[in-house]
Amino acid sequence: MNKIFNDVLESRKGMYCHALELNSAYDLGSVIEEFLSQEGDKYTCEEYIEFFNSMSLYYVPYDGEEEIEEDEEELYNVNISDLVVDCYEGAF
Repeated sequence: MNKIFNDVLESRKGMYCHALELNSAYDLGSVIEEFLSQEGDKYTCEEYIEFFNSMSLYYVPYDGEEEIEEDEEELYNVNISDLVVDCYEGAF
């Protein structure tokens, strides 16, 4: 399994769900950017790509809003590897 996944699982003593509930692809990019800024260059870009590509994503509309089909499609069709590379290159 991925090194990052194992490190997160160990640090949380097994209490970890490898999934995200998100409103949009933009939110996913924000999560990736924040995670990379916290972890820094502790891991390689390839390890970050593997970690986020193996994560389950679930579309959840903003509180009180109807589901927006375009946001859902964009989230499920986003190229996670490209998002990680962009964030990684921007951070280091």
